[in-house]
Amino acid sequence: MKKITLLTLLLIPCMSYSQTIQEYYALFEHSFRKTLENSETNQVMVNEKNAFLRISNPQKPADVVSFKYFVKADQRKVFGFQYADIQEGLNLVILRTEFYVYQDKKWLEVTEEVCPLLTLKDFWGNQALPTQVSQEFNLELILPETNTTILAKSQPAVAVQFPYGNLPTGYSETFEKRKFKTIELNWNKTTGKFEVGKKY
Repeated sequence: MKKITLLTLLLIPCMSYSQTIQEYYALFEHSFRKTLENSETNQVMVNEKNAFLRISNPQKPADVVSFKYFVKADQRKVFGFQYADIQEGLNLVILRTEFYVYQDKKWLEVTEEVCPLLTLKDFWGNQALPTQVSQEFNLELILPETNTTILAKSQPAVAVQFPYGNLPTGYSETFEKRKFKTIELNWNKTTGKFEVGKKY
């Protein structure tokens, strides 16, 4: 009986501890990170079941960050962080999404390793591409709350993103000719990467 008790005590420290999405976020380091404390300008929503959290500012609807992890087949995690890069002087809001791994108590960005590089060509269909200057656009990657499929949305560029702050002639009309507005990026837990799925 004593041997069994001793064996049990030895096994306990070896058990893995599963951290919650809040605990990982508390460790996360980023210049656009928001606090987990609720306030009038900082509303925290947590969905632990789906490893997702969102922090929003009710006074500025565009001011939102989201954080979620995706689990690989070997149980390692890839973390997605989505935030709004608000450039008030230019009246510009760009939604950005980056991916990280947490190892050796350090956050390492792996966006280019896990997420496909999408260009206007991926949204354009089989038609001839427009001139290079008219291929400028904004890509928004929307982190999912309840599943593992990211929605990649094509949004038009705005005037301040072009030289001299002017849209190329006919840019808006040309951009609307794209065949697809959204591309699904499906999580492959075996490869630990997102893959292009449905387009619509």
